Amino acid sequence: MERIQELISLSHGLRMGDNYGTPRSAQHTAECSAWLGASFNAICQACASPAHPYRKSYDEISSSASESMVHNRVGAVGELLKNVLEDGRRGLLTSVADNATAETFDDLLDHAEEYHRIERKEGSSILAAAVFEDTLRRIANANEIETSDVKLDTVISNLTRAGVINKIVDKRCRTAAGVRNAALHADWDVFTLGDVEDVIKLTRQLLQEHLAA
Repeated sequence: MERIQELISLSHGLRMGDNYGTPRSAQHTAECSAWLGASFNAICQACASPAHPYRKSYDEISSSASESMVHNRVGAVGELLKNVLEDGRRGLLTSVADNATAETFDDLLDHAEEYHRIERKEGSSILAAAVFEDTLRRIANANEIETSDVKLDTVISNLTRAGVINKIVDKRCRTAAGVRNAALHADWDVFTLGDVEDVIKLTRQLLQEHLAA
């Protein structure tokens, strides 16, 4: 965990762009890319399973923005690392792939709620978004709906088309997906703490109605 703490410290300077919101120089871009590679290695060490929400969140963040916005990815991954560090300190880095139960996801949402309580919007939103997406995809898989290489909006459409969720829940899911997209792009000003709270509440509802034993 010492390495993760070091990477978090380094992220503070790297996440800042120039006055136009782009990397400050070619050297800055290279440093951001190197930092992202080191962060991926650290997350893999902490979360062995590729299906772990933190691993999946990193994959989404690293592929969601252009090279010209690489410093924004540093900002988003930096917030993700803060959650990894805190959960590691608490002994909570379990393999979600091996323990895929509603209780496990409830625990992760508890962490998101705690970050929300202390007004850590960035960390709360990234964790809540990861659990929200993973929950939707597991619900789809449980109903024999394909999710591999399928965008989240399409997963929501397919769940609605199959009658697994109704139109009201569909609308709430699309709003939550918007928060998820903004969080993974480090667009913190696009949503509020209240929006994150709605994502957490919706995810708990989906878990209770579709994945609870």
